[in-house]
Amino acid sequence: MRKSLLILALLTFSLALNAQYAIGTSLTPEDRAKTRSVQKEYRDNFKKTGVKSITTEKQSFKNGEAKGDMKLAMKQVFNPMGQSGEIVRFQKKGKPIQMIQFDYDQDGRLKKRSYKRANGKLQSRTEYNYSGELLTGLDHYRGAKETFRRRQENEYDAKGWLQTTKIYNPKNNKLVRQIQCSYHEDGSKKRVERYNRRGKLKRATDYACGQEGKTVSGNKAKENTVCERFEVDADGKTVKIVEILIGGNSDMRDIAKYNERGNQLERTRYNKKGQIVYQFLNTYNDKGYRLTTARHGKGGKLMYRATFERGENGLAISEMQENEKGEIVKKQRYSYEYF
Repeated sequence: MRKSLLILALLTFSLALNAQYAIGTSLTPEDRAKTRSVQKEYRDNFKKTGVKSITTEKQSFKNGEAKGDMKLAMKQVFNPMGQSGEIVRFQKKGKPIQMIQFDYDQDGRLKKRSYKRANGKLQSRTEYNYSGELLTGLDHYRGAKETFRRRQENEYDAKGWLQTTKIYNPKNNKLVRQIQCSYHEDGSKKRVERYNRRGKLKRATDYACGQEGKTVSGNKAKENTVCERFEVDADGKTVKIVEILIGGNSDMRDIAKYNERGNQLERTRYNKKGQIVYQFLNTYNDKGYRLTTARHGKGGKLMYRATFERGENGLAISEMQENEKGEIVKKQRYSYEYF
C-alpha cells in the first residue's frame, strides 16, 4: 500500500443503492448501510456459484492479427465463503511472478494480506486489527526481512464514526501524518483534513453540494470538494452522481454515475476547460452483469471497447477488446473450478 487505505476509501466512488432518496442530498449512514447490504448481496450471489478458482488467459493482437496463442495470465483462488484466498500473476512465458495471499479471522474479516515474489520471498505484508466491527489499525511490513515500516491507528466516537487516523513510523514512534474527519448532524461526511507530521494542513476534502446540487465552484488550492447526489435521467430512472472537484493546479473534475443496482454507468474526468481527459462507459444486462466497457481518451476519442460473453450463471467466459477501427487488440478467456 503506497497510500493509507483510509485516503483511498474517502475519495473512492461508493456504490449506489435502491434510490428512494431526495434529489441533491448527501448520503447518510443509513444510505451507506444500504450500500453495504447491496455489496453483501453481490458477495452472497457469487458464493452461490460455488467458484473455487478463476484462471485468466490472454491473447495479444497487432493490426487485428493474433501475435500468438492464449497465455496464462492470472489465477485467483477463493475460500468456501467466496472470499479471495490467493492471486497468482504470471509473465508472458507462463511463469509466476507474484502471489497475493489473504487470511481471514473466524468472523470472515480480513486479517492479513501478503505480497510475495514467485520464490516465496515477502515483498510486503499488512495486518488488520479490529475492535468489534471497527477497524482500529493496520501494521505494514516490507521486504524479505519483514521490516516494520508503518503503523496506522483509527479513533472513533461513541457512535462508531471515524474521527482520526494517525500514521506512525514504528522505528521512533513519531507521527508521519494525520487525518481528521467531521460529520453533519445526520452522520453524513462533512470534511476530511490531512495533516503532515508537523501538523500543517496539506489537503482538505469538503463533502458539500451547491444550491443547484453541483459541487461548490472555485475551491481553494489543496482543497477538494465531493458532492454525492441523486438525479433523474432522461428515462425517468434515478441515478446516483458522485462528483469530485480537485483543487490546486490541476483543477480537475471527476463525475461518476451509478444505477439503482450500484453498477457504475459512467466515469469521466474533465480538465479545467471542461474537456474530457478520459471516460469509461459501461452497459449491463437485466441481472446487473457487465456486458460492455468503452474507454475514451482526450476529446472523447475511443481508445478501446470491451465486450463480455457470459454463461448462464452470469460469470464471464470471455472478453474481447477492439480499437476505434474495429480491430481486435486483446482477448481474454476465463475458466472456472468449483467446490
